[in-house]
Amino acid sequence: MTTKQRAALRSMANTIDPVLHIGKEAFSGCHNLQHVTIGAEVVQIGADAFAGCENCRFTCPKGSYAEQYLTKAGFDVQVY
Repeated sequence: MTTKQRAALRSMANTIDPVLHIGKEAFSGCHNLQHVTIGAEVVQIGADAFAGCENCRFTCPKGSYAEQYLTKAGFDVQVY
């Protein structure tokens, strides 16, 4: 993803194929990112995957790896 594409990204949800890993710095610098839904299938989130996404809200399953990771990182997390 280019720097311009990162800056324009506002929301991310994958409903087609299960995502197992979110790579290192995958969404780093996506300053306009407002919401990301992360499924229960995600078992790894790389370092600084969401660096610079301070205004983003995250939705994920209660008790999931994503909830634990994002809460520890200080992000706004909504669970279902």
